[in-house]
Amino acid sequence: MLLCHLLLGFLWLGQTPKVHIAHPHAPAKVAAKPPVAAPKGPKSQAELEQDLEAALHAAPFTGGQVSLSVSGKDITISGQVLGAENKGVATREVRRIAASDGWSGVHVYNHMNVVLPAQD
Repeated sequence: MLLCHLLLGFLWLGQTPKVHIAHPHAPAKVAAKPPVAAPKGPKSQAELEQDLEAALHAAPFTGGQVSLSVSGKDITISGQVLGAENKGVATREVRRIAASDGWSGVHVYNHMNVVLPAQD
């Protein structure tokens, strides 16, 4: 019994924190990062439309049946998607591509028709 109390007493004693010592061969300073190039600004409307068409026609969820139009900051997509969840995926993909091309605050009008697989 005395041994149990003695062991529990050692658990209550505080442990010394581990002291971090820098590696003696580590460099004193980290090399400076190269300067980041200034953003070029948004791509033109025609370039954005080409990027969107290429991405949506290559997407497996559309089956290549997509048309789109860009008017100012409004992007309208229409066509067919294979499955209900892919309608939202198409909208997110359009927003992601527009943001990567430098377009912010775009509104996507999704007029995609959902094609569900045939039930046996």
